[in-house]
Amino acid sequence: MIYYVLIILAALCIGVQFNINKVYGKVSPKGILGALLFPCLTTIIGALILLCINLFSIKFTIFGIIMASIGSVISVLSLMVGILATGKGRVSVYTTFMMIGGMFLPYVYGLCAGEEPTVGKILGMVVLIGALVISILPSKEERANKTPIKVSFIVLCSIAFILNGCTSIVSNIHQKNTAMQMATFDYVITGYLMQFILAGIAVIIAYFVTKSHTRNAQNATLEVDCDVKAKSSLVKKALIVLAVCAVFSIVSGGGFLLQLVANTQLDASRLYPFVTGGSTIFGTVIAAIVFKEKLNLTTIISLVLMLGGTILFIF
Repeated sequence: MIYYVLIILAALCIGVQFNINKVYGKVSPKGILGALLFPCLTTIIGALILLCINLFSIKFTIFGIIMASIGSVISVLSLMVGILATGKGRVSVYTTFMMIGGMFLPYVYGLCAGEEPTVGKILGMVVLIGALVISILPSKEERANKTPIKVSFIVLCSIAFILNGCTSIVSNIHQKNTAMQMATFDYVITGYLMQFILAGIAVIIAYFVTKSHTRNAQNATLEVDCDVKAKSSLVKKALIVLAVCAVFSIVSGGGFLLQLVANTQLDASRLYPFVTGGSTIFGTVIAAIVFKEKLNLTTIISLVLMLGGTILFIF
């Protein structure tokens, strides 16, 4: 029973995490550098917090390092896609794509690993695909305003679908290999440090690539930067960005740790449906409260189908 409580708490953390993506998009620098800074800052903050909790002790295994490396590449890409996607469309649609991906691909992996398919899981998958399709339908307001569906938003959500599924599979493979796995804290810390290195390298490359394109703009704003008020404003914005990243690190790291602990005792086919359904519902409700995203009919139907599909998936 305690492991199901951990899953619910993990789902809440992920629901909050999705909305922090949107907050960061509103306060961060625009463009590719802003998207790259997010995984760079959140991972180093998360690593430092966990290192303190773990008394700066960390033990490695070759298998753990390999899996953490693979997971790190996927996670950095996923974080960047999340920032870009939530800046282009509704959080509820993004969370639906991401979390169904986190259920569908691990289920396929579970079948390949020898888990028996059941009627409930097959029906649940059909219902979840229906929820996915309904989630992208335009709302009443969008139809009235003749707002077109952004193809770029759907593409980003589809990428998030694949990446989150791959993240879940990598974590599951590591946690199930008890003879070669690293301790949970050690694995998460290693993953964070590798993500920081990857994101840091990407930030440096992106900086030099975009430097020549922004040189004129930088020269034009040089005098403004010398102004005391302008500097004060920049410091304030930087502190806000750091605060948002710190909150994200705590929430994201906490949710991931809870999933890893539960993963040692529960099958992937039971763990990820709970996480998927719960986090999507939490994420959508939080978005409705914080960002005033309306819970229109299509969103409500999609959520109901998501919940129903999740329940079917357990049997």
